[in-house]
Amino acid sequence: MPRRPRPWAEAVSRYALPHLPGEWLVNDGGLIMRPVGLIARGITPQPSQPLVILHPLYLPLDVLDTGWKLGHELRLPEYFTSFRTVEDGEHYMARLVPALREVVLPWLEENGTLEGYLRRCRRVSAGQDVWHLFFQAATAVLLRRDADASADLATIQHIASLDLDDPYPSPWLPALAAQAAELRDRLLADPAGTRACLLAGVPEQRRRRGLPETDEDR
Repeated sequence: MPRRPRPWAEAVSRYALPHLPGEWLVNDGGLIMRPVGLIARGITPQPSQPLVILHPLYLPLDVLDTGWKLGHELRLPEYFTSFRTVEDGEHYMARLVPALREVVLPWLEENGTLEGYLRRCRRVSAGQDVWHLFFQAATAVLLRRDADASADLATIQHIASLDLDDPYPSPWLPALAAQAAELRDRLLADPAGTRACLLAGVPEQRRRRGLPETDEDR
């Protein structure tokens, strides 16, 4: 017997979707805009406030998987209390719909393209956040900005080397630095092949996130 969706997903379908522009995919993980391109865009429920999803689907398949990549810098101008039943979610969705229309959708449109996502990563990373440096490097590869991507990946390796002298070094940074070094080596040797490899992994990344392989069935 199929598992019944959580109340949040049912409440979104009943009370929010009829009032939102465009087409959306609803599952337990969130509310995702369609068509789903190279960057998944939407929101995911949290106890007090939904968080914005801005998830590049072209990351290497072996990159450390931490779930949805989120736009933490965007905060919705509302407080959302959790609910247990679908009917109790009506008030929640009545507040969510205008927040989506007025705040979230314009932000996703601005930052959800390859160019927009690259600009956003640069703002967030400020040359120091290693995760966003990795994300912006992968995006730069797709945009054929190979020199920028190579520099970003080298910066990750440099930051990781400095971390080794820290009294409390990061337990996960060496693995990310190794992935950055591998991606940089591949990029220097074969830029076109590296781009093709990232794009080839998109269907699997979509499967992992519960997204349709294509949007041809819309």
